Amino acid sequence: MLNVGQPSLLYPAAVGEHDYQLLEQSLRRPRRPALIEPPPLLAGRFKLLRHLGTGALATVYRALDTCGGQGGSGGGVLAIKLVRSSQLMDHRVLLSFENEAGLLASLEHPHIVRAYRFYHHPPWYFVSMELLTGGSLAVLACHPLRSRTRCLHHIRCLAAALAYLHQRGVVHGDIKPENVLLDAGGRVRLVDFARLPGVDAWTAPYASPRRLAGKAPGAADDVYSLAVMACELLGGGHPYRGLPADQARRRDMLPQRPPGLSRRQWRALAGGLCLEDERRWQWGGEFAAALGD
Repeated sequence: MLNVGQPSLLYPAAVGEHDYQLLEQSLRRPRRPALIEPPPLLAGRFKLLRHLGTGALATVYRALDTCGGQGGSGGGVLAIKLVRSSQLMDHRVLLSFENEAGLLASLEHPHIVRAYRFYHHPPWYFVSMELLTGGSLAVLACHPLRSRTRCLHHIRCLAAALAYLHQRGVVHGDIKPENVLLDAGGRVRLVDFARLPGVDAWTAPYASPRRLAGKAPGAADDVYSLAVMACELLGGGHPYRGLPADQARRRDMLPQRPPGLSRRQWRALAGGLCLEDERRWQWGGEFAAALGD
């Protein structure tokens, strides 16, 4: 504790006691690390070409592997997902980032983004990944001329990806249009798994009642999120008029049916939209089977 009665080099004598207290408080506050830019050539091999986007924890760049793909990086032009400099002192973030990279590298499915390798090149933590250039489903869902047939195909592909994940005990945790990207050929890929320990990452319009209650994500919660997204993609808007699932359940609301669906298609979709957890499709395989070919 500073003696406020004695002037010092830090606190001149003209400063009042209240000002001393404010200065002491500011010194006690943890300082945020300065934001620093990554070098143009990361780890001596990845040339960062263009910024693609920034999330809460990481920034994604289009990059060129100047070593031609040696060491399992994928080679050629790829994506680099780099932990933001503001997060480099948070060990939970770094552990989560490494875990997600390891998880993605172990998965091989045509509708899940492919990760090549995790790197720690002090002070940077990053992963080299497949570059997806077709935009997100958020953009497609707003397109007035989108094809219903194509949208149904995307939904079936994503249900198959969930079945693959759930069979392996993996839950995505934050399925929403922004976390589904398309490759250059128009094929959908799941990205950005919500795996930060101690942080409940979800997006309210796509979250099931139990997720909104703060419970850990399960396979049936992924199904609910995908079913909500499917309604939007098929032109029906949010099935509960934009209300969070817990509020819709309190009001005993029924989901709105998108126009033009067959009886079987709506039965499959409605099974994913159930607000009672035990009545919903319990994993991606059930949802995929109900949707059919």
